[in-house]
Amino acid sequence: MMPDDFMVYRRRLPHWRLDGGLYFVTWRLARGAAELMGVERDAVASALHHFNRQRYALLAYVIMNDHLHVLVQPADGFALQDIVKSWKAYSARRLRHAGRAAPVWQQEYFDRVMRNRHDVFETLEYISKNPTRRWAGIESYPWFWVDRSGLE
Repeated sequence: MMPDDFMVYRRRLPHWRLDGGLYFVTWRLARGAAELMGVERDAVASALHHFNRQRYALLAYVIMNDHLHVLVQPADGFALQDIVKSWKAYSARRLRHAGRAAPVWQQEYFDRVMRNRHDVFETLEYISKNPTRRWAGIESYPWFWVDRSGLE
């Protein structure tokens, strides 16, 4: 049985919504876009942190060369789709201002509501291992971030 506040809608991908839900969200660069350079990844990280603890609780992210993964919980009154739209728009404006051609991001994104603590920790493990899966032997990665206090 589904909770009363559970919703499903679809663009190209299905999106499930649950009031108070914690979400895994991911999206990629637009087709044909050049990989993100370090300074561009810094700009994306800045966009993710901009309204942290105001409109959402940012729990973890990794910004890769061509995609990113985020673990986030929207605050009451803020919709996940609006948060993701603002991240993508704000970061795209900053990247275009620095010389990147449009479009920056694919229009669609994937999200999944976390059902329990096991889902959260499994997803956190997936996010944290992204750089080592992509680049074997890497010892540290500056565009991986986690708020451990939010996971207790």
